[in-house]
Amino acid sequence: MKRIGETSVLNGRGPGHGLLVEGGGGDSREDATAAGDDSEVDDETSRATEAMLVNTDLGTLSLMAYLVGISVSIWCCFAELFYVAATLHIVIVFVAGFIVDKDHYEVWWRGSLLGVLLAFGVLLSSTGGPYFGLGWYIVFMSLFHYLEYLVTALTNPLNLNTDSFLLNHSVAYGVAATAGLTEYFIEMWLYPDMKQCLWLSVAGAIGCGLGDTFRKLAMFHAGSNFNHIVQGYKQDEHTLVRNGVFAYFRHPSYVGWFYWSISTQVVLCNPVCAVLYALVSWKFFSERVEVEEYYLLEFFGPDYAKYQREVPTGLPFIEGYKGSISEGSKAD
Repeated sequence: MKRIGETSVLNGRGPGHGLLVEGGGGDSREDATAAGDDSEVDDETSRATEAMLVNTDLGTLSLMAYLVGISVSIWCCFAELFYVAATLHIVIVFVAGFIVDKDHYEVWWRGSLLGVLLAFGVLLSSTGGPYFGLGWYIVFMSLFHYLEYLVTALTNPLNLNTDSFLLNHSVAYGVAATAGLTEYFIEMWLYPDMKQCLWLSVAGAIGCGLGDTFRKLAMFHAGSNFNHIVQGYKQDEHTLVRNGVFAYFRHPSYVGWFYWSISTQVVLCNPVCAVLYALVSWKFFSERVEVEEYYLLEFFGPDYAKYQREVPTGLPFIEGYKGSISEGSKAD
């Protein structure tokens, strides 16, 4: 693809770089060009380092907000004051963000919200009432979205932004979550006993824990090579990762997310959405793996083709991109 070639030229490492010294001019012109290139590289490195430090600090800010949000749970020890005290506590938590770091309040309120949800989920699941499954579901949703941000801050801070929480992942994701909760409350109203299947909710909780853990391990092992968006350009730092969980599956982060998403509906004892989540998630990852592997073959050529032959995708009945990338396409 031509875009990759253009990126190489812009980075000063493509075949067009020789045009900077074309037509002679002696060593002095070449030295000046080299000095200019070194200066540009130093500036880019400096800006990247500064951005990385800032984003690492945002990871710390998000952790502070998350823990402060969780702290609302302390009021469960004071039953007679709980509702009033917890409400005031939550208001103070969100207002405190302006004092702590008003320039990055968008990180604070997201972290605080997820922390409050975690506390609420723990309290709901520990009361021994009929909504224990819903409490577990809220806990796993909170952990999934917050850890997406924190792990990105730790492993790939240059690509960190508020979208890393994945709270606004897509319209389809929001519709799926709404559908799951809608089924839960309708069935709780009509057939409350079917939501009290403890062993099924426990199986779903185990699936959520294992799936999300596997995904986060993939993010750690991939490091700066991981991105929430399929990359159409090969960056200089991009390498083919084959160690860690990538030694077992080509797409471990998708494997983790696939089983995590289905397990959230098992926790809720949602038979309809469990099946729908499986079908829709399979279709989504089937298409996404095709697109991603096209680019990976373009980036890494025979090395990735060999990796395809030796390691499965990890997703059921998904084999990945089976075409070939022409030499002309890779050369562009």
